[in-house]
Amino acid sequence: MELSAYVDRNWINGDFKPDLWTHFDNLGPRTTNHAEEFHSSLNSRFGVPHPSLRTFLDWLQKLQFEVQCRGIQLACIVALSMWRTMEALGG
Repeated sequence: MELSAYVDRNWINGDFKPDLWTHFDNLGPRTTNHAEEFHSSLNSRFGVPHPSLRTFLDWLQKLQFEVQCRGIQLACIVALSMWRTMEALGG
């Protein structure tokens, strides 16, 4: 009974409400640990726990390209925003 009271007092009706820790109806990541989420996504992409080295390297190269493209896009957005701000200030 003590455990049940503790869970109810702290995790159900206390400071740590279920919406803080439960994954019911969660459409986002299933974990708050980014490394674990990345590892989980690797397993789901390959469909096997230990893909061949060639498969992994091909995937890694594609991921690097995607990240590089996102970085370039973000840099362009920042530069455009700065340019528009300067233009609005008359510079």
